[in-house]
Amino acid sequence: MKKCFAIASVVLATAVAASAAPTGLSGVTLGPGIGGFEDGYIQAEFDFRLSPYVCLGPEIGYGFGGPGVFFAGAAGRLYFIPQMNVIPQPHLAFAGGIAHFFEEEHFERSDETGVYFTFAPGCDFEIPGSPVAPYADIGGMFFIGDHSDADFRLEVGIRFAAW
Repeated sequence: MKKCFAIASVVLATAVAASAAPTGLSGVTLGPGIGGFEDGYIQAEFDFRLSPYVCLGPEIGYGFGGPGVFFAGAAGRLYFIPQMNVIPQPHLAFAGGIAHFFEEEHFERSDETGVYFTFAPGCDFEIPGSPVAPYADIGGMFFIGDHSDADFRLEVGIRFAAW
């Protein structure tokens, strides 16, 4: 029974992934950013298409420039009429999860864990016939813990179609 459930899960995940061919709505995202989480970060996410307008998936990243922050959670994008915006694809990026600041003597923050979330309007730039799409987002990053924080974020990166 467990084996059948595992096979069915893999088949379902493959079908969902295959339905999201290189439209910018799915794949692997790699992007460095500035602002938020102590001045800079690099993150990666893997997105699955849920509809022609929405994709969601896990996110993982590391903030640098301060004591260091590891963050992980869920991320996604809400696209605005993608069938009418073939090359520039405007979207709202969002994410949320858990962030852990590492201890460092020269900074105010000590070893601390809390919740983060981000909101950022942006745009993918599809390259016709290519599985690669550069993107840019600008918005806000928020951390809620012992020392809550709000900051801007500017992220530029590349999305790769994974199938």
